[in-house]
Amino acid sequence: RYCLFAISTLAMPHKAIDPIVTASSIIMNLQTLVSRTISPFESAVCSISAINGGAAFNIIPEKVTLKGTIRAFQETTLLSLKEKLNRIVTNTAISHG
Repeated sequence: RYCLFAISTLAMPHKAIDPIVTASSIIMNLQTLVSRTISPFESAVCSISAINGGAAFNIIPEKVTLKGTIRAFQETTLLSLKEKLNRIVTNTAISHG
């Protein structure tokens, strides 16, 4: 579970960090977590199955929460996935400000 927080001003959206856009980038970046970092001979899954954020269509939300799961048969694979997932989430959030 990850929560992304942002400071935003509706009057100046160009000065805001939009957690919806950041969350979207994280989800897209995680799509390659298994396919590009885990051997095809190993079983692994990474799924983001819930995204929650915002209460109005015209306001940049203060935070977004992503929920999901990672699974693998091998403990070493699971630990590798967890490390890479944390790196992707952290670096993507940093790149968005």
